Amino acid sequence: MERLFQDIRYSIRMLRKSPGFTLVAVMALALGIGANTAIFSVLNTVVLRPLPFKDPERLVKIWGKYDAQGIPKNWVSEPEYYDLIEQTRSFEGIAAYTVGGGANLTGAGDPLRVSASQVNAGLFPILGVQAAVGRTFVEDEDQPGKERVVLLSNGLWRARFNGDAGVVGSTISLNDQNYTVVGVMPAGFRFPDQADLWVPIAFDRARLNNRGSHYLDVIARLKPGVTLPQARADLTSFAESLIDKNPQNYTRESGFGMYLNPLHEETVGDIRPLLVLLLVAVGFVLLIACWHAPPRANERWPCASRSARAAADSSASCSLKACCSP
Repeated sequence: MERLFQDIRYSIRMLRKSPGFTLVAVMALALGIGANTAIFSVLNTVVLRPLPFKDPERLVKIWGKYDAQGIPKNWVSEPEYYDLIEQTRSFEGIAAYTVGGGANLTGAGDPLRVSASQVNAGLFPILGVQAAVGRTFVEDEDQPGKERVVLLSNGLWRARFNGDAGVVGSTISLNDQNYTVVGVMPAGFRFPDQADLWVPIAFDRARLNNRGSHYLDVIARLKPGVTLPQARADLTSFAESLIDKNPQNYTRESGFGMYLNPLHEETVGDIRPLLVLLLVAVGFVLLIACWHAPPRANERWPCASRSARAAADSSASCSLKACCSP
């Protein structure tokens, strides 16, 4: 242990004698460690950490496709959505929503453009998310004539309404239409697509659009014990039945089919390779920094050691001469 402390003290003395080298070495190591820490934090949050929903491994996205027409991923139409609910057996719940919508919020301060998403009432139970204040939508509100209700994101609630719980039950204006606030979602929840607020999608079951009008994102929760291969086989069989029942809309020649992907894969799929590549790159930066620092230090330290030994030899020689002189 004493030898270790001697080495540490000696290293500190040598670094003090070379402040320029010490500064460069510390900056290189700090850059490498800092970059690795930052990239790993992002990688852990986006890729490694599970989605912040109940049993996220059971959540999937459902897509259509027309392979022969060069459409490997397609949204779902309203009739297809209801067919999925009625004719598949692998899912505990299925919900539809839209992304990319916006609304003008007025009536409480300056006009504000916000991101809005239309969702089924069943979306929040499928995700296993409850409102932080108030409640989420009920089935009765998810129909034409009763859909003038809204859920606020936690961020919008705090920024626009100062976190006042009394906003629940009040009326706000969206695109010059009055909506009643029924709840506020938990902090951090903005699914899908960083939404600021949510309104019911309110399909008119008696007047659904045609099967060729694909615009819905569809999410589902697997039943307990159902595996991804089983659910995929179920969707393949379902698509075959659609072709048989609706030959005017679907043909095998078009390559029509339906499939699913885990929600986590859908969320991070495009960014995962980039983050892994960045982590490898900054790892090399840290490796290079660690490789360059010690040799340069060692180049100086042996010289200092030789000088110290030379001084010691000279001192010993002088002492010997003094002892032997008459």
